[in-house]
Formats: sequence, C-alpha cells, structure tokens
Amino acid sequence: MKARVGGGIEIDFGAAPVNMDKTSFLYWVTEKLPFAKAHAARQHFVFSALSAHLEGTEGIRSVKEFFGGAGLGTSVVLDIFTPESYSVYELDQDCIDHLRRQPWPDCVTIKQGDARQTMMEAGTADLMFMDYHLMNPVRLSDWQHQIDRVFKLRPKAVYLNDTSFWSMQLHRKRFGEALGAPPLQSREEYIEAYSRYMLHRYNYSALAVSIHQGASFLYVPGPVPSTLVEHISVADGEKLMQTWN
Repeated sequence: MKARVGGGIEIDFGAAPVNMDKTSFLYWVTEKLPFAKAHAARQHFVFSALSAHLEGTEGIRSVKEFFGGAGLGTSVVLDIFTPESYSVYELDQDCIDHLRRQPWPDCVTIKQGDARQTMMEAGTADLMFMDYHLMNPVRLSDWQHQIDRVFKLRPKAVYLNDTSFWSMQLHRKRFGEALGAPPLQSREEYIEAYSRYMLHRYNYSALAVSIHQGASFLYVPGPVPSTLVEHISVADGEKLMQTWN
C-alpha cells in the first residue's frame, strides 16, 4: 500500500513486515486504515488552525515529534509547514525501518529512542508533537515529568493526542478528578477541563481541538479568546489521505 496526505510525500508501506507486532503503529495503519485516515484529518485540522494563528510570524521552523509511528503525522506537518529542522523519534524497530525508507526532505532526521527518555533530553522546538498511542487525563500523571519538561521549554505550540475521548462517559468522575474538575457531563466539559488544566499548570490554552474517537489538542502560550472545535469523520479522512496499491 502507498499513501499520501494532502499534497505531501508518498509513503510506501510495501516493505512493512508481514507478521508485525499488533501493538505497532504500522499494524494500526494497515489494519485500521479508515481510523488512521481520520486520525490524520484530526491532525490536519489543528495544525491548519496553528498555521492561521501564526500568520505574519516566522511560523514553525523546527519540530520535535516523539512518537513517529508510521509517518502520517510527519506527513501532515510537512503538508502545512516548511520547517528547517524536524526530528522524529520512535522506539519500535519496524517503525524505524519504515520511517528511514521514506523520501523525507533533508530537514527530517529519524532517531530511535524511548519517548520517556527523549522527551527529557531533547532540546526545544517551535512545535513539540506528542502523538501518544495511549493517553487520557488519568495517564497524564504517568508522563508528568516528560510533559512538564516539554511545556517548560516554552515552544510556540504543543500537540497532545488523547486516545480516550470516546470513553469519557464511562469515566466521568476519574477523568474529572485527574483534571481538577467535577465529574464531566459532556464532551464540551471534557475539552474545557483539559484546557483549564493546561492553562493553570503551564499557561498554555487549547487553540484547536479535533475529535474522532480520540481528540487532538493543540496548545499555544497564554489564554486564547476561544477554542476551535471540529468533529472529524471517516469521510474527512478519505478526502485528505489517498491510498493505493
């Protein structure tokens, strides 16, 4: 299979291992393709909002991406921004091999490493990209040191992927407590509680949020007048991401 996000580069999945680890992002993309496309569309929406927010400035000149996966997120960023340096980190060996086979522009460097370590050691960048494969308000505490450091570096923007938005109604109290809020009664309250938590802890606010099962949060420094919220469908993903054999 080959894929292209927007007008970006062509990603070739043809050499992906046949008996790949089912926890690998490569497996998720190839076996759950409609959801992978919607995920890319979620990212495209919030990064497009960031591009508009930064209009008239230098924009995004550097990126640190800590969960490179199959390269879809990298493709989304490169479809919108033209960074001068882009470091992509990934732990899974199959993903590393796959990423290194792709025709990235010269600004992209693929590095192998555990995000728990690379997030503590990497320098700052304009965009810090945390596309977690498993994250929710309760799990924020498991990554507190790493997330604290990312925000302490004061980037222009931080992307955080929440994978449990769909289960909010099952964990209203637990998720609310983790965000310092009462039990969450709606998706709107979930988004607001996340934004208040980030503003209180880091002085960053949600500029844009996109939703499809999970939620893509894009944070920028200081308060924002309002948060852009978009519900993404599988059809949106189909429009954005082309695939062929």
